[in-house]
Parts: sequence; structure tokens; C-alpha cells
Amino acid sequence: MPEAEIEVSGNAPVESKIDVRDSSHGLASVYSNRFDVMWTPHDVKMKFSELIKIVETTTDSPRTNVYEERVHVVVSWIQAKALAVALTELVSRYEAVNGEIKVPKLP
Repeated sequence: MPEAEIEVSGNAPVESKIDVRDSSHGLASVYSNRFDVMWTPHDVKMKFSELIKIVETTTDSPRTNVYEERVHVVVSWIQAKALAVALTELVSRYEAVNGEIKVPKLP
């Protein structure tokens, strides 16, 4: 577990340890292949969904992708910034080994 130094009100830095434990209610694992982001001045809400069905074109309606929302995650702006930095670094390291990830353009 990573250790960090924290400066407490002008005193010498003290070491701090992070201990992450599984919830007593269990830990959910969620797959998503679509997301939306909404925000307020206070926080950022990320909604993750999964494609569950494609309804083909009919004479009455266009082709429709049906998504089921799986989970909403709400974080503070500070956590959103930390997540953005962490994901940027992670993707950069992945691309350095595997080549550029090309985001497909949808029709």
C-alpha cells in the first residue's frame, strides 16, 4: 500500500498509510460500454450503461440501440480531477506498449 507524507499545520511531515478494505456488503463488478457525465457546481455524476439489445429498422422506426443503466458514480470535483489525471497516465502507458487507441467514429 502506498505511503504518503502529510504536513500537519506547519509541523514536520508525518507518514500516512492507506488501508482499503472490501465492503461488508460485498463488492459489485459492473461492465459498461457507454457512459454519460453530468455535473453540478459541487460534484460530477458519471452514469455507466451496457448495450443490451439492438432493435433493427422497421418501416415505423429507425434502428435503436437499447442500453441498460448499470451504475451511477458521483464524485467531488477534486476526485474527478484526480481520476482524469490517473486515467490519462494509464492510457499513455498502455499506448506506449500497445500503440495508439483509436476511438471509432459512429455513423
